Amino acid sequence: MSEEPYFPERPAIPAALYCLVAVIAIERVTLTLGGVGPGVPLAVGLLAAVSFCLAFLGMGPARGIGFLTCVLVACEVALIVANVSATSMDAQAQQMAANPVSTMSFEATSDSSESTYGYRCQARATLADGAQAQVWLSTPDGLTRGDVLTGVGSFRAVGDDEWGKTSRSQGICGTVSLVRVSSLGRRGGLLGALLWIRQRALQVIDPSRSDSRALLAAVSVADRREMKAQELDELFATCGVAHLVAVSGSHIAVISSICSTFLLRMRLKVRPRLALLTLATLAFVLMCGAAPSALRAWAMSVVASASVLVGRRSDALSSSCLVALAMALIDPTVSGQLGFLLSVTCVVGLCLFSPWVTYVFDLMALSLRLPASVPSKLRIRLRRYRSEQVESLAASLVAMCATLPLVAAVFSEVSLVSPLATLLASLPLFAGLGCGLLAVLCSFLPLLPNVFLGLADLLLALVLAVLRLLSRIPFACVPVDVGSWWLAGLVVGLALLLLLFWPKPSKGMVRAVTLTFVLVLLAIVLRWRFFAPARVCVLDVGQGDAILVQEGGTAILVDAGPSAAALERALAREHVLHLDAVVITHLHEDHYGGLDGLVGRVAVERVLVAEGAKGELSQELAESVSELTGAACEELRYGDGLHVGGFELECVWPREEVDGHDNEDSLIMTLQYEANGRELEGLLTGDAEKDQLEEVIRARDASDIDFLKVGHHGSEVSISDEEAAF
Repeated sequence: MSEEPYFPERPAIPAALYCLVAVIAIERVTLTLGGVGPGVPLAVGLLAAVSFCLAFLGMGPARGIGFLTCVLVACEVALIVANVSATSMDAQAQQMAANPVSTMSFEATSDSSESTYGYRCQARATLADGAQAQVWLSTPDGLTRGDVLTGVGSFRAVGDDEWGKTSRSQGICGTVSLVRVSSLGRRGGLLGALLWIRQRALQVIDPSRSDSRALLAAVSVADRREMKAQELDELFATCGVAHLVAVSGSHIAVISSICSTFLLRMRLKVRPRLALLTLATLAFVLMCGAAPSALRAWAMSVVASASVLVGRRSDALSSSCLVALAMALIDPTVSGQLGFLLSVTCVVGLCLFSPWVTYVFDLMALSLRLPASVPSKLRIRLRRYRSEQVESLAASLVAMCATLPLVAAVFSEVSLVSPLATLLASLPLFAGLGCGLLAVLCSFLPLLPNVFLGLADLLLALVLAVLRLLSRIPFACVPVDVGSWWLAGLVVGLALLLLLFWPKPSKGMVRAVTLTFVLVLLAIVLRWRFFAPARVCVLDVGQGDAILVQEGGTAILVDAGPSAAALERALAREHVLHLDAVVITHLHEDHYGGLDGLVGRVAVERVLVAEGAKGELSQELAESVSELTGAACEELRYGDGLHVGGFELECVWPREEVDGHDNEDSLIMTLQYEANGRELEGLLTGDAEKDQLEEVIRARDASDIDFLKVGHHGSEVSISDEEAAF
């Protein structure tokens, strides 16, 4: 009997997918621009015509006309609803600006997260006349979904910057900042009851107790506050498994499995059992916040159940696209929500390409033949297990590739261990989810909840241990800079080529392509890691300092900017994967705040501070340094030098021990470069001011230089006229 795996047929692309892509594109553009003029229907027609021409190659004239009609109707409806939504947002913003905030009430529609100025969440504002609007709500204290409050504050409409466009595409018209909360209550009604159950579940789980409980709260009732506080979200992002935390189809399947166990014992018929399952999973989705990905997953399960009831076999791709299309046309703002876009992209990729990739992996797995001495029953079980793992690994790889453009554009990084992490973490995570939900359901019983919570702790602790181990693999998460559509174009182009030709690869072809891919990837990594050009880059990190000095395989970062996100994006733009050292000129947060963001993303060998400042590090900063380098920070003394390729940096200030807390304690370093007849001299000053610069000049530690990094962000006290003319 041949072990040749079954080669899947080329998947048919439903008209609903073309309609969905066109609708999302139109709605995003319309909402981002705040509405479009009457000339846009022409562009809509052109878009539909292009889609028609592509699809007409594989269908007859009759089907082509029907397809074109569907796309045109969907596009026109999308244009109308998006324009109505954009116009409504403008009117809402004007009305909000014209009324005192104290006359409004607000309902938190998401759990708040800590921000620079207090806490922020999404909220539904209700004005005195009953009009409603979606806003960002900033409060002094944290809120939970379902909290209803009033207060005193101010309103600011969204602008035309990137943040404003992103907010507008999600249906948010502005930001309300409350300086004082006058009243605080809870939402009533059915949803209020479900949210009360959610609060009760959180009390049982107790997410502040441990990392595993924080993870359980996130996956069971979509409360990520403690997970973010413990920085577990960064761990999941590094390993590329953040999708496992978001409530999705897998979570719905776990809930259905638990409920089915009880319903089967009641010996109900198919129809009432499916109806109760639908209601139970809907209650879970609502309790978790009714995220678009969760609603889509629930709607898909409803479509599948309906197919069973009418005796038809459902088409997963067509059903998913129809559900997503209905959601986008009913509420065009979901097209601007990252979770919805990731969910749709992932499902489409899995439906189209998962069978083909599974076939390729099966070919590779067949080379791992079992010894003839293995008993037949065990051989069958091992083959079944191998098949399951192959399918899981193929699905993980397809999901990663499908969502790659979105993930890279939003987070400026790509996890290379995502498929392996998903494969290893999925089973214990969802088993832990099941145990946690059983603990909540049995919370009124003695002892039993503790048993289930103990099992959940063990399983989720295993998940976290595996992810932490994977996150320490070199290049587990690679920073990338995607400032254009080239990556999206590459992924879409390769997908179209695969669909067009649908090749049946041989084992030799798979090996050759795999080897080529690995060699190309290795060449790119080696180019970034060991052959960087000689350069001094002042990185754009906002209101802070970060200067990269690099040549070949060596690099030093002088200061780390104010925030992890800004530093990650800046280093991604320069393809920095390794730093020999990070020099913190002084202990102000706008110079070291981004250091923590390097953990698990960029390898760092040493962190250096001024002499005397080592003992003044905050506990948080010291822990970040230890986690980043595996050792404590080191000190730079007057006259100490650092070498980066052809660059030489020398410490010329301070001349004695300092505590590092004041601007005058900043490290000042001269920079010199000489190679192949090229010379460059500069002075890096941190936040040092004119008095310190005068001391450096008087001691002739710096004289004729080509460039000066002006101290203290170029403020009036940073340099005098005489020093500038020196």
